[in-house]
Amino acid sequence: MQLENWTRQQIVQQHDNRCRVNLSAGTIGFPAEPSRLNVVDEHRGLAWAKQNLPQSIKTVETIQKAELKDYFKTTGEIADGAEIMGGVERFYISTKNPVF
Repeated sequence: MQLENWTRQQIVQQHDNRCRVNLSAGTIGFPAEPSRLNVVDEHRGLAWAKQNLPQSIKTVETIQKAELKDYFKTTGEIADGAEIMGGVERFYISTKNPVF
C-alpha cells in the first residue's frame, strides 16, 4: 500500500502523462487495461443486434461432412464439389529408437 501511494505521487510529479515510474531495478506503475466487450448472454445480445444493429450479425453456412460421408456410404454418390481421398494402403516403418 505504501509503495502504491508513493508510486501515485511520483506519477503526479512527472507531469508527462506516463502511468509508470522507472526504477533502477525495474518499472512500477498502473497500466490501463484496454476496455473490451464481453457478451454474457448470446441470445439476448443477438436479439438486440437484430433490432438495433443487423449489420453486426454474421450468418455462417457450412457443410456437415459427416452427413455427406454417410450419404456417400449409403448411396455411393459423391456430392458435387467433393472428392474421396485416402483409403489406400501405404508402406511405413516404425522404430522405437530413431536412427538420427
